[in-house]
Amino acid sequence: MIAITLFTLKDKNNIEKYKEWALSDVRPRMMLMESAKGFLDYTVTGLFNHVGVKYDFIEIIEITSQKDFEEDNLKGLGLELANEWIEWVDDYSLIFCEDINING
Repeated sequence: MIAITLFTLKDKNNIEKYKEWALSDVRPRMMLMESAKGFLDYTVTGLFNHVGVKYDFIEIIEITSQKDFEEDNLKGLGLELANEWIEWVDDYSLIFCEDINING
């Protein structure tokens, strides 16, 4: 299962500072969470056929389950990281996805 977070920053002047923080703090700390199995983050460079929406970043997090991930973000390291992250963020969408399994 993966969790995909699309988000915009409160202050566009902080994009480079956010990138530094993401590399030094977010990635390593995310991987200490029990529910996180993998973590990648990207700068959004464009959107196709999307009017009025402008995301700055996307995170793709491989997780054990939606329930585990949500619980991790309500306590300890996960809650601490979530509280720090939301200080940077203006708006976000979090999408949970599973593989399409052709074998049922």
